[in-house]
Amino acid sequence: MPQTIFKYLEYFVQRLSVILWHSDLLLTRFIVGVASFIFGINIFQGHEYQYIILQSIAPMKMWGYAFLALGIGTFVMLLIDHKHYWSLIAGRIIGSLLWSSMSLAVYIAGGMHPLITANISLALASWWILARTAK
Repeated sequence: MPQTIFKYLEYFVQRLSVILWHSDLLLTRFIVGVASFIFGINIFQGHEYQYIILQSIAPMKMWGYAFLALGIGTFVMLLIDHKHYWSLIAGRIIGSLLWSSMSLAVYIAGGMHPLITANISLALASWWILARTAK
């Protein structure tokens, strides 16, 4: 019986490797792009109460424009099937840094607020897309 458990464990590790390293990231990139675009619009709606940390770095409109640009840039790259390596890397670095700073700002302002899970997920997805793009 232990041999069977190791067989299943080996299968799961192989399957996880396929999912992580060989699957298509188009849908993940699209979701991060949609979230960036919506979040950029949301910033212009005046929902600034939990972003005091970000306001100390740059005006909230600047953050809004950055997230809008990230969302639009992601859509354009996906729609035209853009494959220029360095522009993809630059976009992914910007996206990873934006979502990471947003997650950190929300955490510092309010601790583990329920909404932070989405921010953390988007930050991790952005870093994962960067890691997969750079490999």
